[in-house]
Amino acid sequence: MCLRGRSLTDFPQIDFANIAAYPGQIYNSYDELIMNVGAIYNSGGGVPYAGYRQLVLSYIPSPSSARDYQTWTTATVSSVNIKPTNGYVHVLRYPTHYFGFDPIKFLETAIIAGIEN
Repeated sequence: MCLRGRSLTDFPQIDFANIAAYPGQIYNSYDELIMNVGAIYNSGGGVPYAGYRQLVLSYIPSPSSARDYQTWTTATVSSVNIKPTNGYVHVLRYPTHYFGFDPIKFLETAIIAGIEN
């Protein structure tokens, strides 16, 4: 997915408790997979949507589940808006899943290609 030149403030709000009102934005990834990107507006001082914002990236398994967020695989972005000279870097936080990366398939592809060590 190309998020080139986009900062946290460039993405629409997503609220998983009110997905009809705040759905984030659906994108196609580089490999034509369906993804959703949105900014969660957390509460601050007891005021809804007044706290810090965090970016979330969600993999959507099929077009038929594009609005069924319970089937999505979601990764929270731990660092946003790191600004090198030509865009932004957003760092995913994913301790519990591989988020689209299949290590077994990668290993099999490497072995087929002759890379064993």
